Parts: sequence; C-alpha cells; structure tokens
Amino acid sequence: MITVDTFVDELLVARGFKPEDIAPDVFEELRHDLVIRLQERVNAEMIGALLPEKVSELESMMLRPEVTEQQLRAFFERNISNVDERVQRVLSDFKNTYLATPESL
Repeated sequence: MITVDTFVDELLVARGFKPEDIAPDVFEELRHDLVIRLQERVNAEMIGALLPEKVSELESMMLRPEVTEQQLRAFFERNISNVDERVQRVLSDFKNTYLATPESL
C-alpha cells in the first residue's frame, strides 16, 4: 500500500513541482500542506462512516497518548466496512481535484 508521503510526492510531481526545481524548504512546505489536507479528508471520511457510539469510543482512544497508529487502523477496520476502498476513493477524489484545480487546494 502506498504511503501518504509517497502519494503526495507523486501528486506534486504530476502538478509540475519537482523537488530538484524548487528550493527544498518550499517543496517541503507544499508537501506538508498537502499531507495535512489529505489526512483531514481521510479522517473526515472515516469518522463519518462510524456509528455515533463508535465516534465516542474513538474520541476516548485519541485521548490516550499510548494509542498507536496500528491500534487506530485496527479500530477502523473493525468498525467500518470496506475501509481500504473508502480510503482509495478519498485518495482518488483528492488527486482528481488537485490535478484539475488551476490553483492549489
């Protein structure tokens, strides 16, 4: 499975922002901004797919600093059908919007 960072790097290159053509700090800022926006969209999709009582359970989990990304992923896989397909749809929609928009998202 592709990582968010790799996905965003590929998007930036497809949009014409090549790391070798841009100052490293500018590229990193573009990259960071897109990663945050993409994560927000994925998170919104996942939370929107949960039953209300599971949202409360998720909120409780998020307050515990020892909770890992693997535990969160397992939580979503247990409580949402077709998690991978939902994430893929968000990635595809994000990519299509980003590449079709004259200005960055």
